[in-house]
Amino acid sequence: MVQPNLPNQILHFTSCNVLESIIKDDGLHFWASRYDCMNDSLEYRWLYEPLEEKIVRDNPTLQGQVDSLYEIFPYVISFSGASDYQYFWEKYGENGNGVCLVMNRKIMQPTDEQFAKEGDYLASVRYATEQTKMAKLSEVTLEYRKNGYGTANNSEEFVDEIACCPFVKCEEWSKEEEVRYVRIRERNMLVSYSENGGRFSYPQDKKCVKYRDKNGKQVPYLDIVFPKLSLERIVIGKHLELETTIKVINILLQQTDYQNIDIVQSKYSQIK
Repeated sequence: MVQPNLPNQILHFTSCNVLESIIKDDGLHFWASRYDCMNDSLEYRWLYEPLEEKIVRDNPTLQGQVDSLYEIFPYVISFSGASDYQYFWEKYGENGNGVCLVMNRKIMQPTDEQFAKEGDYLASVRYATEQTKMAKLSEVTLEYRKNGYGTANNSEEFVDEIACCPFVKCEEWSKEEEVRYVRIRERNMLVSYSENGGRFSYPQDKKCVKYRDKNGKQVPYLDIVFPKLSLERIVIGKHLELETTIKVINILLQQTDYQNIDIVQSKYSQIK
């Protein structure tokens, strides 16, 4: 499979408390949140109505069945290749009191086996207007298939369009230059056909889904583990006490056997 064109380093901003839950003995544990629990309230569903209309128009036998496709829910981990670091520190880095993980994108790239088993895919988000979003989705889906992902059957191209929805967002979020690691649950979709049209079912995967509390709401997530070598550097917020924070993080890294991880302090300047 061809790897999507992405920056070599991608960034993840978080709090110091969350850092302890990420850095573990067996690798870097990131929580992939279900798509409908993302920061953008229009997330994913923004494309739902026009895509549903398109799918039914192109595949009349799927009338009344399309909604079940959306109940699979891709799970998303957000990174960024952005250059406006002050924005990220203020929005996601505890206003300069958090940390930024600088990750090696190539090492994080899903293997063919991961895609075949889980539908894992790492790619940059594309941004669109209300008028251009469907054309942008078609562009992303074409690239997805050209890179060797997705279904081999052209008659089921709609499955790939649904899988690619998390990679198209409203242009008002374009400043984030988001890169997403998505576990696309539709890879486990079973399709059967009868005289009454298509029927969809999904193997149960409840044992892999966990829940966390977010402002009183239970948010479903998957725990996805990346190799230790994915982590290249930790940048600490400019408002943290440098010596104490470096000491605490170094203890965490030593206890979990991470080697040669640079720790530097941000001045809201370029990280890479």
